[in-house]
Amino acid sequence: MAATVYTGSGNWSYTNNTGGNVRVIIAYCNVSTAAQTNDVGVKQYVNGTEIGRAYSGTNSAFRAFGKHINYAIQGNSQNGFQAKGINSYSASGTLADEFFLADGMTANLEGMSGSYPIKHYNIMVIPEGN
Repeated sequence: MAATVYTGSGNWSYTNNTGGNVRVIIAYCNVSTAAQTNDVGVKQYVNGTEIGRAYSGTNSAFRAFGKHINYAIQGNSQNGFQAKGINSYSASGTLADEFFLADGMTANLEGMSGSYPIKHYNIMVIPEGN
């Protein structure tokens, strides 16, 4: 079975029904809207359990790009930055951009708030053996 690329906006969900294991790679995820709270960001679930969330503060933008680089753009002169365990200013949380699912397991990405949905994502699911 070939890899599948998912691209779109809003929440993303996937159920592994391949009969084997799959590798999930989040190439990028963008939630970029001015907000007055920490409502701008992404929650991540595997098998119904929240495994991570990444969000930005007031008047910020959250963007995550693949291979372990996540950053937040602040609305002021102190730009936040987050990269694989390094945080500064108000960028908060973690987002796993690569993980594995056994057959029958699920994965989801959701906006932190319905008022600020995911603007765009690009995700690849690669079945075992490819």
